[in-house]
Amino acid sequence: MQHADAVARLAADLVRLDSRSFVSNRAVADRIAAELEGFALERLDYADAAGVAKQVIVAHRGPPGGVALSGHMDTVPDTGWTDDPFSGRIDAEGVLHGLGAADMKGPLAACIVAARTLPAHLPATLLITTDEETTKMGARRIADHSALARRRRHAASWWPSPRGCCRCAATAATSTSSQWRRGCRRIPRSAWAATPTGR
Repeated sequence: MQHADAVARLAADLVRLDSRSFVSNRAVADRIAAELEGFALERLDYADAAGVAKQVIVAHRGPPGGVALSGHMDTVPDTGWTDDPFSGRIDAEGVLHGLGAADMKGPLAACIVAARTLPAHLPATLLITTDEETTKMGARRIADHSALARRRRHAASWWPSPRGCCRCAATAATSTSSQWRRGCRRIPRSAWAATPTGR
């Protein structure tokens, strides 16, 4: 649990930033980019069908190969919230409250901290999308336009399909079944699964 506080702080910061799928995610992208010192960083801008400015991030550190971690910055709408959905409050039991805490800002913070704290000789790639909750346009943007992802394609064993879903071996952090799985959550077979513990 050495890095739990760093994950909690970053996750709370991300929850405090509104990135519902129908608004821009640029503030979240800026906050994430600030965490990626020492990574080659590619920030790809686009506008969604409504003309809203969006950005995806590809980051890599180290030699070819290694691990690829994937997640998304957008959230579902704040329908049904009775508390402030952007509070980022961590209660006395260590539970983070707010929109996206479980899907997917908390897991995304864990991916970022994990990649950042790997030993320097171990390569790591981050593939951070948006519009996952709606059109999958962010993953398509990476697939179609990311020179950095293309250079790391075979090394990282990850490549998004035209539908915006990863094809094979990236680890996608997701709140589905409280497990991290090798591959995509849409693929029922997994080579391995890890169950996170703690808070």
